[in-house]
Amino acid sequence: MVLLCVLACDSREAPVSRAPGTNSAASPKHVVPVSTDVPDATVAPSHRASAEVSMSASASASATEPAPPWGPFIPGVVRRLPHSAEPRIALTFDACGGPGGDGYDDVLIDLLKREKVPATLFLTRRWIIEHPDVAARLAAEPLFELQNHGARHLPCTVRGLRAFGIKGPEDERGARAEIAGGASAIAKLTGTSPRFYRPGTGYFEPACVEVVHASGARPLGFTVAGDAGGSFARARIARAVGEAPPGAIVLLHMNQPNHEIADAVRDALPRLRARRVVLVRLTEAFSFPRKGDSRQVGGKPTFDGNAGRQTE
Repeated sequence: MVLLCVLACDSREAPVSRAPGTNSAASPKHVVPVSTDVPDATVAPSHRASAEVSMSASASASATEPAPPWGPFIPGVVRRLPHSAEPRIALTFDACGGPGGDGYDDVLIDLLKREKVPATLFLTRRWIIEHPDVAARLAAEPLFELQNHGARHLPCTVRGLRAFGIKGPEDERGARAEIAGGASAIAKLTGTSPRFYRPGTGYFEPACVEVVHASGARPLGFTVAGDAGGSFARARIARAVGEAPPGAIVLLHMNQPNHEIADAVRDALPRLRARRVVLVRLTEAFSFPRKGDSRQVGGKPTFDGNAGRQTE
C-alpha cells in the first residue's frame, strides 16, 4: 500500500526576489496515496497512509489510544461529486506556490479555454502573490472558478503534524489562519468567499476538518490523482483523466509548465467526449448559486460529451 501520488509543491515561501511568472527549478516531490479510481495505482482503502507520515505530535499520544485518522481519505472529506443522471466529472487544478511550485502552465490554461472546458482552480495565497495579473485574469474567465488552496500550502492539522516534511499548524488558531489567509486572497479576486478548501499535500485530520466546516467551506479531496504533481508520463496522465469514473473529482496541477500535463489533457478530451462525459465546475455539481452552467457559460459553448461534440 505504498504506491503514491506526488504533489510538486513545498511549504516554504517563495524567495522575495523572484519575479512573477518565473519558473523555479524542480524541488523534491511530496507524495500522497492515490485513490481507488486511479488506473495502475495501489489502493489506500483506510488510513494506512498515516504510516507514511511523520507526526510530531504522536509522542504525546497514549499508547493505548489509536491515533486519529490522518491523510487524504478520512471521513468528512469530500472526494466525489453528488450523483447525477448524466456522467459528470470535475477537473480541478492546483497552483501551490513556493520553490518548485510557483510556475504557471499557460499552455494548459489556453487549451482549457480553447476547448471550452470548465474547471475549478485551487490557488494558494502565495501563488497569487507571485502571479497577481494572471490570477486576476483567471478570476475573470467565466469557464473557471477559483477555490482555496490555503495561504502557505500547509496540511490541515491542529497538532503540528507533518506530511512529507511539511509541518502543519500547531493549533486551531493556526489552522484557521491558513484557511482564512487563502480564502481572503480568493475573495479579493472574485468578490465571493470560496466554497471549497483543499489543503497543501491534501492531508487532513478530523479536528481540522471541523475547522474547515466552521469556516463555511467544504473540505475537498479527490477521487483520481491525475498527474502526481507532473511526475507521471503523458500517457499515464491521459489515461487517468480519460478513464476517470463518473462522479470523479480529478486532481491535476496548473503550476508545472515544464511537464506534459497540457498535452495529456489534450489527449484525454476525445476519450471523455466518446464516453459522453459532461465536465463541470464544483459549484455546479454541488448546486451552489452561480451564473451559467456546464452547458452554457457566459454565452459561450462549453464541453459536453453527451452530444458527442461541443454544445452550441
